[in-house]
Amino acid sequence: DGITYRQSVTVLRDPRISATNVDLRAQYSLAKAIEARLGQISAARKRTSNPAILGHAPVTSPDNSVPSPQTDFTSLYALDAAFDTLEQAVESADAAPTLDMRRAYAKLSRTLAQTLAKIH
Repeated sequence: DGITYRQSVTVLRDPRISATNVDLRAQYSLAKAIEARLGQISAARKRTSNPAILGHAPVTSPDNSVPSPQTDFTSLYALDAAFDTLEQAVESADAAPTLDMRRAYAKLSRTLAQTLAKIH
């Protein structure tokens, strides 16, 4: 009814978490960078209809409950899955990204740039 209530709050870090502010900023930064790559992939999917660039989910067979393994890791489909998996790993703990996570991001980013260059 037009009444505004205000109250100050203090947000405190979970004392069980040993990550520093630097660690958490690094985690956030990499997670945001991965999200940006996923956005690039989404936009690229709208710009191309080339099946070789788009890629597809592994083919499943009623005779085999395990789908065929992915063989083209440069397609937008494969890159989307890889960046998504990396994002889940980065955000799975309150910690700085590991060296392997940073290397994976760099390698996937290079592969994505090569794939995007194929779209005219």
